[in-house]
Amino acid sequence: MSEKYTERLHLKVRPSEKQKIKTRAMMAGVSLSDFLRQTAVISIIQPRQDLSELIAAVNAIGRNFNQISKHCNMHPHNPFTRPITISICQCEEMLEQLIAHVKRRK
Repeated sequence: MSEKYTERLHLKVRPSEKQKIKTRAMMAGVSLSDFLRQTAVISIIQPRQDLSELIAAVNAIGRNFNQISKHCNMHPHNPFTRPITISICQCEEMLEQLIAHVKRRK
């Protein structure tokens, strides 16, 4: 005799997700409960990537920016200083966007 279903799980989904789940269960020819059970037990979920390598790379880029900024500050009349400074500011903005994106995914 098989084990009885006695435990309940409560979860929230968006209305659009609920409809997609119900449709997939219907297309599979199983009840919503059976579909969710089978999907949860059988599916292989990819774990979140380890961000340590990304963090190390971003830190290295930051150190390079600091070195370049220091050089530009020491040589303000060099014709390359202004375009380099502008490029560094643009890169910093992109890094901030990347960091915000990573934080949203956590």
